[in-house]
Amino acid sequence: MSVGNELLNVPFPQMVRSLAMAIADGQKSLDKSSMETARLLATERVSIIEEIHEVIEARPFAVEYTDPEGNTGSIMVTGATVRSESTPPKPYTLMQAGLFPTFYQFTESIIEVKMSISQRFSSGMELEAGASLGVNYGPVSFAAHVNFKTSQTYS
Repeated sequence: MSVGNELLNVPFPQMVRSLAMAIADGQKSLDKSSMETARLLATERVSIIEEIHEVIEARPFAVEYTDPEGNTGSIMVTGATVRSESTPPKPYTLMQAGLFPTFYQFTESIIEVKMSISQRFSSGMELEAGASLGVNYGPVSFAAHVNFKTSQTYS
């Protein structure tokens, strides 16, 4: 089996389909949460004062003084006061008051595939031979033994 065949066995269309379904489920949950927030904002009421007027009015008053020579007198000083007025509070929903739910959306999705494919082939061979030779004045004898081992592994 080659590396190319291993790559062909990766279920890429299934991964894309699974990602799309996960995004759809996530989007549905986000939309559901936003709709619940919208319902809450449309029913919850607060009292709002629509207008507040602050009027700065002049209020002159006299300040008495004594100069270093002992003469006394008064000086007119232009003071000011702030008078505030407001309209009575009116009930509004939070949505009428300007609070709106956030609707999130997925704009980009990335599939990152990390794959480790390794191919290893090992072969081994072992040959063991031994011989003994005896030389006599008569017949010659020769003895040998052979052990042959082989192994192959593929993973």
